[in-house]
Amino acid sequence: MCQYLAGHGVASSRLRAVGCGGSQPVADNRQPDQRPRNRRVVFVPLAR
Repeated sequence: MCQYLAGHGVASSRLRAVGCGGSQPVADNRQPDQRPRNRRVVFVPLAR
């Protein structure tokens, strides 16, 4: 996602990728139908 945004004009210094699915799951990984919910991208807007 960061590569895509950087390729479309967003300064790479304003981007940071953090994997949280393993440490901050939003769904039960034991249920196969719930696993996709933990494979997500979250955008946090930053002040300029």
